[in-house]
Amino acid sequence: LNDLETQAMKTGATLCATGILPAHGQEMHAQVTIFPIIENRRTVGIYGLVEDTTELFESEQKLHQVDKQLDETQKYLKEILKNSRDMIFLTDPEGRIQSFNDGAQKALGYSPIEVIGKSATYLCESPLKFNKLFDEALLEGHAARYEAHFASQDGHTVIANVSLTLISDHNGNPLEMVCLCRDITKRLQLKNDLIRSERLAAVGQMASGVAHEINNPLAVIDTIAGLVEDSLKDEGHLLP
Repeated sequence: LNDLETQAMKTGATLCATGILPAHGQEMHAQVTIFPIIENRRTVGIYGLVEDTTELFESEQKLHQVDKQLDETQKYLKEILKNSRDMIFLTDPEGRIQSFNDGAQKALGYSPIEVIGKSATYLCESPLKFNKLFDEALLEGHAARYEAHFASQDGHTVIANVSLTLISDHNGNPLEMVCLCRDITKRLQLKNDLIRSERLAAVGQMASGVAHEINNPLAVIDTIAGLVEDSLKDEGHLLP
């Protein structure tokens, strides 16, 4: 502060500085402005303005801490999105793909370079159904539990549960759409295999029941036929 005052006396310039001053047994963050007093083109004195900026400093520190936490959270979420096994891709409000995570690359076989900038319907076997879901998400803010069929690069079908979430700015203008897709192809195959097995078991059970119902009268017929045969052997000579 003394150096600042000395410099203001020598140069006649208005100077500012920030620092910490002791006040009432505690530190006060302050901004000091030194004004020269000039008479006849000579600096004859100075006066200073001390502004208490403690609250501003603390607010800036808190804001800095919040920014740091938000930055860390953003990095953390990006890592989750990037490494998730689910297919996750972001589109702009027109449906053009902006990002394509590792899960989507593994499931569909496309690289980000091949799909970024293209419409999301490029990945779908039924573009009209996906467009209808996309329009619903734009209108309602989200659309969930929709089963979509995607076409992988090698030609096989990937069936996924799709959830769309719209991200808007503070004015409500749409910014981007988050498309979260969980591959359920294997689960559906197992479900269909289980249904097929249950049907085959039911057919087997029915066949067993039918066989049982047929065996009962056949046993009766066999018994009566045996009796007739024995009777013919013993008394058949009496028949005309």
